[in-house]
Amino acid sequence: EMLEKLGLKDLSKNLSKINYLDGCTTIPNVDDAEEFSKVMSALESLGFSEPDIDHLMTMLAGILHLGQVSF
Repeated sequence: EMLEKLGLKDLSKNLSKINYLDGCTTIPNVDDAEEFSKVMSALESLGFSEPDIDHLMTMLAGILHLGQVSF
């Protein structure tokens, strides 16, 4: 599963812990799974290869992980 591979499985279970979201975990009338599917389809339509998409998701996961660092 992608979330596990990216180290985001635990965070995905409790979105309120993601610092970047600042407590905003839902948007009325927006289906996150459907929107994510549209993004993935668009990336494929634009010619991104599976390894390219994996690298992009890894970079995005890295940004989420860095956002969890506190000083």
